[in-house]
Amino acid sequence: MDDCQREALHAALRQAVGADLDAVLHEVAELRAELEEVRRRAGLRPPRLARDERRRQVETMRREGLSMRMIAARTKVHRVTVAADLRALGMPTPESTLGIDGVTRRYPRTA
Repeated sequence: MDDCQREALHAALRQAVGADLDAVLHEVAELRAELEEVRRRAGLRPPRLARDERRRQVETMRREGLSMRMIAARTKVHRVTVAADLRALGMPTPESTLGIDGVTRRYPRTA
């Protein structure tokens, strides 16, 4: 959550003191939608994916044979983040990957 989102959330919570939780959650959802619309109109990049969702996408793309750099380009995160996600997922090095340059690279298997 960035500073703008955090401030909007705090403002909503301050206004909703004494209201029930559903009303607070509804207000937060409306503020997030409004923030996304402002970002879209301003041409700002979309918010980052949640870690679990990003890791699901990284896992899927790796199983499809994409390289770490290709995955990084598609998910718009640094390749070191992709490498960390792959380690966290316990993904082995594939036999080959499709690179960002369109070249398929093969990796030798160690005994």
